[in-house]
Amino acid sequence: YWHAHHRFQAAVKWCFIILLGLLLLVFLLGRICIDFIMGKWLLGLMDVVVSSATALFFAGYIAVSVSMDGAKTVSKSEAEPLAKAKSA
Repeated sequence: YWHAHHRFQAAVKWCFIILLGLLLLVFLLGRICIDFIMGKWLLGLMDVVVSSATALFFAGYIAVSVSMDGAKTVSKSEAEPLAKAKSA
């Protein structure tokens, strides 16, 4: 799989991250601004809390998505059970 992995396939990941990030940013900031402009302070604060949790989850998604996109070597301790399972 990894020897035939093209740069375009990696670019799709970044396009998805940017697209989803912009959508989240616009939607969440829009909700927060509208609530504060309309004087709904409690709802605005709740939007800030929910937006913060969503942003942390999205940051975690980005970190895992970027770090897991590459050929990984299998350690010797992981390779032995795999070899036994294949030979059985």
